[in-house]
Amino acid sequence: VVIIARSKANATKKAEANLTVLGTDEYGRSENLFEAEDANIIQANYVETTSDERVTGAGVVAGLSKGDRVVWGIQAAEAEENALLKLRLMGPSGWLGMWDSIPYVFGDWFSVKVNGKLINTDDINVEGTNLKGGSADYYNMTDVTIGDVALKAGLNTITFVVSNRYDQTTISDDTYNGTLSCWGNLDSMKLFAKTELTAVPNTSEVEDADPDV
Repeated sequence: VVIIARSKANATKKAEANLTVLGTDEYGRSENLFEAEDANIIQANYVETTSDERVTGAGVVAGLSKGDRVVWGIQAAEAEENALLKLRLMGPSGWLGMWDSIPYVFGDWFSVKVNGKLINTDDINVEGTNLKGGSADYYNMTDVTIGDVALKAGLNTITFVVSNRYDQTTISDDTYNGTLSCWGNLDSMKLFAKTELTAVPNTSEVEDADPDV
């Protein structure tokens, strides 16, 4: 929920705060929310940054390009074999930068590594939000769910990468006729686990990680 406080004397003056209520799923896993702007943003030239001008006021890391990555460091109290990962992001875009309800394969545009090992996401199909020009790009987001994520006790590194397969593509079908591109906007990651999780800032990708796709 977003809490807004507005001045009674001057209605143009206000402040906002986000309140997130965390819960558990049917397996007893707790929901842990990690915002994208709190992760380590590493550009394609591998210059590490601790802050980035692409982080908008809406809390979205915007305009990620081919090879750019967002790295979360997660400390796990115990090992766990079936954690659940949800990424909230904007996928391929069409007219006006909107999704226009275009379905796509997650693995064709993005890849995810856990502790340096690529997760197979080629079977994850995503449907666009069908918000056609109704709001800013930053709000046309959807959740991508990846299951059976193995966490080790101690520091875990979760890396979101804009794929080397990223490019502009022209399609023509019943859904859309035109050029597709990808804005690479990323909002947050939710990690569901039974063990206690805490964020570790400024974490780099592990050495000898699997090559980017």
